[in-house]
Amino acid sequence: MRRKDKEITKPEDLEAILHKAQVCRLGLLDNDRAYIVPVHYGYLKGCLYIHSPSVGKKIDLIKHNPAICFEIDIDCQIQNTGIPCHWSTSYQSIIGYGTASFLNDHEEKKHALDILIDHYAHGTIYDFSKDMVDSVTVIKITINHMTGKRSA
Repeated sequence: MRRKDKEITKPEDLEAILHKAQVCRLGLLDNDRAYIVPVHYGYLKGCLYIHSPSVGKKIDLIKHNPAICFEIDIDCQIQNTGIPCHWSTSYQSIIGYGTASFLNDHEEKKHALDILIDHYAHGTIYDFSKDMVDSVTVIKITINHMTGKRSA
């Protein structure tokens, strides 16, 4: 990272960002082009969990290459200084790399869906029917590396 003074190094600060953010952007490889898709997610113990329909470009790309990049940001605010080319932005962000895998076991999928739901509706318990769990694709992204950055 070029600006070491802005680097977020404490794991608890990185986890706070992961727990607060609402959207994760996945970066996937589509042959020789980048493909970015925003997703809802849940986070627990070094893993992101997302759900998806069982068909689509995101699914095809992950099947072809499970290496992903992700970006998450919070507290974004433009800082208008009144001077052209000297504006700034305050934010906290994470860029990370991971490996995606598809969960097939019913109980693993249900647990991942619980993590995802808890991210948006803290403490709410849902009773997923077998049909609900079976109808959705659940992807686990094991985080291999991530860095954080903060600008005030």
